[in-house]
Amino acid sequence: MHATVLRATVTIGSCALVVALSVGQVGCAGGGPGPEEVVSKIPSWFSPQDNEDHLFGSGTALSRDLQMSLDRASEAARTQLTRNLTTHVSAMFQSFTEEVGLGEDSQYITMATNTSESVTSETLGYTTVIEQETVPEGKQFRSYIVLDMPLGAARARLHAKIKEQEQLYTKLRASQSFEELERKVRLYEERKAQSGTP
Repeated sequence: MHATVLRATVTIGSCALVVALSVGQVGCAGGGPGPEEVVSKIPSWFSPQDNEDHLFGSGTALSRDLQMSLDRASEAARTQLTRNLTTHVSAMFQSFTEEVGLGEDSQYITMATNTSESVTSETLGYTTVIEQETVPEGKQFRSYIVLDMPLGAARARLHAKIKEQEQLYTKLRASQSFEELERKVRLYEERKAQSGTP
């Protein structure tokens, strides 16, 4: 008896998803589900595409304990969402950098890095579960979870963090990218005031 980890590439919509699935204890006679069966059970909603207003994170996990499978899937989704958000915030700073010519300024780089990390950490609290499903897999539970985070919250936090740092704000406020950020934050705040939600 031994644990087998299967890797499969699945195409869902326009997204090629590499999935690592542990099928648990499998006997020499191959009593557990095969790769095709495992992959065929992946929900169609499992790999949503990021868009202008939302970032997503997907996670799956297998466990003999139902709650453990849910917790591990949620942790995996949160890890992916953190990576996506870090990349997004870094890309915004890259746009600012290119416009104002601060690519070699070590002080600016330090401020930008610290601000990016702070924004990522503080806005992860806005995540919500939008899809969740648990299915039996052999004698274990396979859970799938998708988390959603509204980008408006991240932009608003980034804008506030930059304005808190006068030196950083002075350097960035004249760039078109920062003006665009301010425009999107205003729209986000208006929508939030009308709906009462992020």
